[in-house]
Amino acid sequence: MTRVDHQEGRLIINEKEYVRVRDAVQETGLSASYITRSSQEGSIPSCKLGNIWLVDRAAVRALRRTNEPATPPART
Repeated sequence: MTRVDHQEGRLIINEKEYVRVRDAVQETGLSASYITRSSQEGSIPSCKLGNIWLVDRAAVRALRRTNEPATPPART
């Protein structure tokens, strides 16, 4: 069973929160093309509603964490 709730620009589908690609870009700093490509490759769950692509917010955040540059060692 699929449950869909729309709240404040978010879409909840089966307990997962989906956001528009452009909102994911603003939130993470990743490029729209990278998020879209990751979605098309199956790296992050996504769905299309009309002509708007939505991506799983938690998956995009995780993708961002895996692409953060390594922190340089602290100077002493």
